[in-house]
Amino acid sequence: MVGIVEVRKLFFDSDLVLRKLDAKSRKVLSKGGAFIRRTARSSIKKSKQKSVADLTAKEARIYAIRVADAKKHGRPKPKRPFAASKPGEPPRSPTGKYKQTIFFYYDEQSNSMVCGPVKLARSQEKIPAILESGGTETVNSGRTVTIRPRPHMAPAYEKERSKIVAMFAGDL
Repeated sequence: MVGIVEVRKLFFDSDLVLRKLDAKSRKVLSKGGAFIRRTARSSIKKSKQKSVADLTAKEARIYAIRVADAKKHGRPKPKRPFAASKPGEPPRSPTGKYKQTIFFYYDEQSNSMVCGPVKLARSQEKIPAILESGGTETVNSGRTVTIRPRPHMAPAYEKERSKIVAMFAGDL
């Protein structure tokens, strides 16, 4: 996965890209990347809190303790855990930061546009790929968890592909 520092050098307004591509290709690839990025970002919704009925036994116990503690000390009721998206749906983002990591840039080797999440400082490199196609990952506690696919980039590309093809054909 490419980091944000490398990607910035390959944005469509950089000197390298301006020298490599003719104006029409640059315009079409840039617009196509923007379409895909917008569609992918809009598919990622903010996480919702689980309903009390949906909490696991462990989550319900912890939540009940936190509610009692808040009531005892006169604090507001705590928030319930966030619900994950269902497999096959786009991922949810509790903070909205994940959708801000989706960029598009020019790939010099393949002479094409690449759109997807980039690696930020101190972030785990494999998570976006696992979200897209599924897989296993070791979490902080040392256990291995299986994550079922939650595609968001491939559906965004499929949705916008006809627009990009039409732009290359000169129809738009």
